[in-house]
Amino acid sequence: HAWGGVGKGHLACYTYKSQPEGCFVYKQNGHLFVGVQTTGIWRVDLNSDSAPQLFASVDDAVLVADVEGLDIYTGDRGRVLIASSQGDSTFVAYNLATAEVLAKFSVPPGTGAESEAAVDAGVDGVQDTDGIAVTGAALADYPEGILVVQDGFNTNSNGSSANQNFKLIDWRDVAATFSIEQ
Repeated sequence: HAWGGVGKGHLACYTYKSQPEGCFVYKQNGHLFVGVQTTGIWRVDLNSDSAPQLFASVDDAVLVADVEGLDIYTGDRGRVLIASSQGDSTFVAYNLATAEVLAKFSVPPGTGAESEAAVDAGVDGVQDTDGIAVTGAALADYPEGILVVQDGFNTNSNGSSANQNFKLIDWRDVAATFSIEQ
C-alpha cells in the first residue's frame, strides 16, 4: 500500500500489485510518483480522487524490476524524472511532461572529471541502487546540479568488498547521455 493525501484532512490509500519502493511528490503540480518494484512508475494526482496512472512500465528492456529510487531534476531546459532501474543497475531519465525516455545510463567506475584518478584510487561503478536524489541548483563545482546515487555494492582497489557509499555525478555528465532534447 501507499498512502497519499487528497485535499485537506483527507487520507487516501492506493494499493499496488507489488511492493512500492521510492516515491517523490512534485509540488508544482500536486503529483505523487511511486516506484513499484515489478510494475513501474505510477503518477497519482493528489488534487483529485482519480486512480493512479501508469507513467512508465517495467518492460525488462528499459525499466527493469526492481524500480527503486525516484527524483525530479528541474533545470533551465526542463524537468526530468530519474528512476533507479535496480534490476540491471541502470538509471532511466524521462521527460516529465510526456513520459518519453530521454536516456538509459549506468555509472561506470571512475565517473566524473577526475575519472582516471578515481579508477586508480579504486572508485568502482554503481550497482544495486536503492535511493537517489537530484538537484538543479548550482553547487561549487557543479553549475547545473548533481545526481546522488546510493551504491549497494563496493569493491576497493584490491577487489575486496567495501562498505556501501554514495556517488556524486555532475548533472552535465547525465545530460550528455540524453538522445533527445529535455
